[in-house]
Amino acid sequence: MLSAFSSSVTFARMVLIIRAAMTNKLRILLTLALVLTAWGIGFSMGGGLRVKDVASAGISRGDEKGELSSEDARRRVGQVMAAIPDGSEEAGRRVAWTRESFKRAAANFGKEGNLISYARRAMQMTDSLNMEDFPMVVEAFAEVKAEGKNELDGIMELLIAGRWAELNPKAAAEFLKQRGGINYMDMNPDIVWSVWAEKDPAAAAAYAKQSGDPRAMKTILESLAMSDVDNALAFARIHAPELIADGSLSSALGKKSKFTDPERVAKQLESLGSFDGNTTLAMSGCAEQWAKKDRNAARNWALSLPDAEARKQALFGVYKEWSSTDPKAAADALLAEPRNGADFENVAAFVASSWSRKDWKGAADWMEKLPSEKEKSVAAASLSFWLGQDNPANGAEFLKGLPSGAVRDAATDGYVRSIRSENIGSAMEWAFTISDAKKRSSTTKTVLKEWFNEDPAAAYQWLETDSGMTPEQRADFLRK
Repeated sequence: MLSAFSSSVTFARMVLIIRAAMTNKLRILLTLALVLTAWGIGFSMGGGLRVKDVASAGISRGDEKGELSSEDARRRVGQVMAAIPDGSEEAGRRVAWTRESFKRAAANFGKEGNLISYARRAMQMTDSLNMEDFPMVVEAFAEVKAEGKNELDGIMELLIAGRWAELNPKAAAEFLKQRGGINYMDMNPDIVWSVWAEKDPAAAAAYAKQSGDPRAMKTILESLAMSDVDNALAFARIHAPELIADGSLSSALGKKSKFTDPERVAKQLESLGSFDGNTTLAMSGCAEQWAKKDRNAARNWALSLPDAEARKQALFGVYKEWSSTDPKAAADALLAEPRNGADFENVAAFVASSWSRKDWKGAADWMEKLPSEKEKSVAAASLSFWLGQDNPANGAEFLKGLPSGAVRDAATDGYVRSIRSENIGSAMEWAFTISDAKKRSSTTKTVLKEWFNEDPAAAYQWLETDSGMTPEQRADFLRK
């Protein structure tokens, strides 16, 4: 018998996996429905989330009786109780599912009620299952889902996998392995591995190593990271050191920072001592989350990092948060920062793009004050790109005010990339104003190739009549 608390923890894990597994169309509504369902049932029932709720539907286990009449129970759960007559001895016992009765009940769920009521009934139905009902139920529901009549069937399939993993995770994993592993019959293995990791991570890891499922250990690690950062790190060092080396642990810890203490996670990432791309990206995310709570502390930590790429990414995270809330203050602070290599090049680009939406002229004046040509160039490119998106006329005005050189070339390239999908002829004209011959050739060829793919007749006419290319340049392009 599961307590309301332990059930809610398992359910919260399912919600996170569901958000990753489902299509964008269903993610927000599905997550909301499942959270509200789990909370509502647990709160209203005052504990015993699973047993009492199933009992109230008239599908008790053992000798527990539901408080509702059979008629009310049938109305609440749909057709789950359809085979049990009022007043019979069977009314207080668990339903003995058959393949056909389960298919019939599952198919009826989509015919009435809203998203939340569907999720509630799906939970009640899957909670009425015992170990002997699997794998029959998985295969039966796959047949229901194959009919494609209800787009919410994804709720049921994930709850079925989760319920089996709660009752007997090894059996569920063996079924997946025997039937071809990943996503057989749409029974998502991530649910199985995640629930098993919560119950017994060592056993889950031992089986995962010989399962042949390449995602198994990563899913177990991600599940542990969501519960306890320290345990996830210890687990990886003992059971899966390769997941530290390939950055999987860093990715898992980085996801955790959104839900817990980002400072702690950031320092755990630093302790790994290996700053691969996944680790530095995760550090950037941690720094961003940490800056929401204590910007100065996050900034000081970022500046203290000895690895140049880790420092660069962490500072970007801090300034990303800052410029999202107050781009002018972030821009002013950036000017005063002590420079250490390329620490602030990405920051300059992001600050410029954030500020461009509110005061592009102020952002342009600020860009001129940046200390290095590289920072000015990336900021100018970012500013012109977003001006091209929001107001091309302002973008053109910005470019005309820049002196010829590397900064203007970078800005022009950004502007061309921005407007080429809407006005490819204008984009080509601007591309030819780039002063650096190599950059000009690269930019014009990129735009022309895209134009030839979209409208070859118009592109060829422009190339022959309006391009301003020399015959040699035109011939060179056509050869390529």
